Amino acid sequence: MPKYTIHGFLQEIGSVLLEASAFPQQPLNHTHQYWMLELPNSKTVAFSTHIFETVGAAQAHQLAPYESHSHRSVGGDETSAILVIASTITPRACEHLIQTGSSYIALDQGSAYLDGTFYGKKSIAQNSQKGHRPRSWNLYALARIHILSPQTPSQQELADILNISQPTVSRTYNLLRHTLKQYDDSASTTHKSDLLRWLEFAYPSRHDLVTSWFSPAPLVQQIKTIRQVLSSADISSAVAGVVAGDMYSPWKHPQTCLVLASKVTDLEEEGFFESSPEKATMQISIPADPTRFATARWWSQESELPGIYTDPVDTYLTLACSKESDIREATQILKTKILEGAMS
Repeated sequence: MPKYTIHGFLQEIGSVLLEASAFPQQPLNHTHQYWMLELPNSKTVAFSTHIFETVGAAQAHQLAPYESHSHRSVGGDETSAILVIASTITPRACEHLIQTGSSYIALDQGSAYLDGTFYGKKSIAQNSQKGHRPRSWNLYALARIHILSPQTPSQQELADILNISQPTVSRTYNLLRHTLKQYDDSASTTHKSDLLRWLEFAYPSRHDLVTSWFSPAPLVQQIKTIRQVLSSADISSAVAGVVAGDMYSPWKHPQTCLVLASKVTDLEEEGFFESSPEKATMQISIPADPTRFATARWWSQESELPGIYTDPVDTYLTLACSKESDIREATQILKTKILEGAMS
């Protein structure tokens, strides 16, 4: 028997089940229900709820694919987030659910992650990583470069791209092989699909500093202005998000632009006004991962692009995290092109 019943755990953390399409049974076989849950912070959230006995990593990937953004249609409601409930949820499954913005309740462990907040015991995923050193950003950069390169680059070529030493490349490449095997015994660094699947699972959630701006000027002119301003200030930059996605796989006329920048800059003197994210035409992001600039420069030069854009894999990972409702099909097309080597 689980340590908690479903009702008992919800009561323990101070959450109230306001509505359910069926009475919540204890975890036995797979049950799919629609829930309206009041969280301990008094926020009400609609959940597409899946109840199991146990959930492992493979099952978590099926329930919450990376590109699903944790939202699926339930009874016509596009705003229902995924909630997984089980007696036992493995650490890798918890990590994946967190990465995709999904929620979970692990009854045996007395732990929950609901709408971005932990309840009960410390995160199972965090416990599984105890004592592990943070992974180097170079690890993810090497994976992106390998996926995009028609031929495996030499270690010196990789060192030149990332501006690191050849011994550092060697150590990082060995770590990449080891990490990939830990994730999947059958995975190989020579298989693009294995590397991309691992990046979907392992790349850290993005908590970048973002400033939002509005300008009435055409978006093309805004991008040109931003590039000139950042370049004159010796600030590294790269166009990202939907504009980069449209460059690699045209699919829509972007109304907003995301630009990565290595430093914060004030745009008021350039005709921009500070704005809410919802009304912004331009967003400037200071990424936690500095290798995104290096792979952007490398790919843009290799492909002779009209400016610096985030590399296609980086762009795909960004779009896969987007909450825009019309972006999923375009994201999948870009993913297919990447895996088929059609970006070169």
